Amino acid sequence: HSFPTRRSSDLPELVNLGLSEMLGATATQEYRMPSSQAGIPARLSQNEFLYLKEHLQILYGGCEDLPEFSHDEAEAENFFEEHRKSFVSGNPISLVSLYDNHDARREIEMDIRSHVQRLLDQGLTRSVIVEIRHSPGTGGSTIARRVVWDLHKTHPCAILEITSSRYYFDDDNTLSTKFADRISALEELCHTSPLILIDGKHSGLIEALSNKLVRMLCNKGKRALLLRCKHGSKSTKRVAQESSHVHHVFDVNVKLEDSLADLNEFQSKYKEYIAQSLSESQEQKLCRVFHFPLLAMMEEFQPKLKGIIEDTLDEMGGIQQEMAMVVAFLQKYANHVTPAFLLYEAFKGYIRVTGDKPITYKDIRHLFTEHLLNLMVPTDPPRPKGRLSIPEKAPLESYTLQHPLVADLVLKKVLQVQECDLFGIVNKFLQLPIYQHECFLPLFEELFLHNKYGRKIKFSV
Repeated sequence: HSFPTRRSSDLPELVNLGLSEMLGATATQEYRMPSSQAGIPARLSQNEFLYLKEHLQILYGGCEDLPEFSHDEAEAENFFEEHRKSFVSGNPISLVSLYDNHDARREIEMDIRSHVQRLLDQGLTRSVIVEIRHSPGTGGSTIARRVVWDLHKTHPCAILEITSSRYYFDDDNTLSTKFADRISALEELCHTSPLILIDGKHSGLIEALSNKLVRMLCNKGKRALLLRCKHGSKSTKRVAQESSHVHHVFDVNVKLEDSLADLNEFQSKYKEYIAQSLSESQEQKLCRVFHFPLLAMMEEFQPKLKGIIEDTLDEMGGIQQEMAMVVAFLQKYANHVTPAFLLYEAFKGYIRVTGDKPITYKDIRHLFTEHLLNLMVPTDPPRPKGRLSIPEKAPLESYTLQHPLVADLVLKKVLQVQECDLFGIVNKFLQLPIYQHECFLPLFEELFLHNKYGRKIKFSV
């Protein structure tokens, strides 16, 4: 596949870049990215950008897309606070949150950034992989995004997010070829090796896909650095290196306490959230606070977290416990968010609305109590958009528990209360009236064909 491009003359490419920069303004939208020449950006046309954007999130100059605040400090503060709350409540960190430094810096993050920057500055002789291996919920994805963000002003950077199990069925390499073509195009447009973060919820797939991609890029004579983020730990590391293209593997600590610097930074960055979460003055009715990812990251707070979850479940009605169980089950064993539409199909018989208004899937919120919402958060909630954002159709609502540890604790408590085992929960899930909807097929694929660690689980086929 070729990508759309424009050439104004037969001059060498780098001279062309310099002339374009000096001659300046253009009537069409352009996206600036670093090139091999410091101070002379590569300018991507709208067509080139759209071609790359089809499969990559491109970190061009200004990609955080801040709105114009018209000197209104309160409006600006609210904009950033919405992104901060979303991140601290367990959602993936946004570009705005990276821009405004909502994450706590980690020691290993600096090591990874230095290693990646050194490889890029020295110049790659071939495409290579640097791996960040981490347990779910330990901050590996945030660290990876911070590294890419910090380098995107000096090196062309992009993110390849693996969001769908359909990538498992790429036997003819159709999708892999599209990815490789766009990474190759980014290198050609910027005249230097790009940094590509490969991340997502399908960890077993990420390993296979990145190994395939690096081979395809090498066969094309292209040089890119693939920073892959996958689940695992030192104890699961294989004796043999999984690919000769893996240049280095970084393990993210499971315990924040393993690094005093990390612990101090964490407590300093989020002191008001931690204080609120551990306050003994909370009323019996648990208030909604953004504390679970914070408490889960710090071992000393885990007994408190366990107590909050058990007390919350004890206060819930049976329907809310069942909902929490479904969300926790899909999060732990399918590594998948729970669509509000699924909850609606499963529990719509319990929804009561006033008047003759027809019931829709959004009415499932009538069954969400404060206690349930103390555990569960919307994924990718609506956040303030920037001035360049293209209006998009609002995605169907989905929910997840705030942290993988929360899902574990909820399932353990439900198993205990209901005196059943994992197969009992699987059986309950299979009895939900959801087979007639094609949109739920990915859930079944993730549960019964694949899983987040790339190996079979007890009830998979």
